[in-house]
Amino acid sequence: MGKSRRFRAPYCWTPRFLIALRHLQSRQFAYRQWNSFFWPLLIAPRQEMRVVQVEISLAIGQYGTVWNELLAGSMIAAIVPILLVMPFQRYYVQAITGTGLE
Repeated sequence: MGKSRRFRAPYCWTPRFLIALRHLQSRQFAYRQWNSFFWPLLIAPRQEMRVVQVEISLAIGQYGTVWNELLAGSMIAAIVPILLVMPFQRYYVQAITGTGLE
């Protein structure tokens, strides 16, 4: 055991490569987020049919944003998933822990 075993990064892991990789990851995240808003916006022809998340994103204006209304809308939109998860949280945890066992 005279030689020490250290992790050596491949030569291609230069700082420029890591910066480019981080940029691609952020672009991919932005693309996924755009798709999650574009589809509901596309299938909802009228304003009354839009989902809450699209309406909240459209509330941010070019010249000003009413932050208190934006926060209130976000809180109302978050209540429904929270109310659905909380009663069934025990079953989620059991399902997740059960998948790791062999």
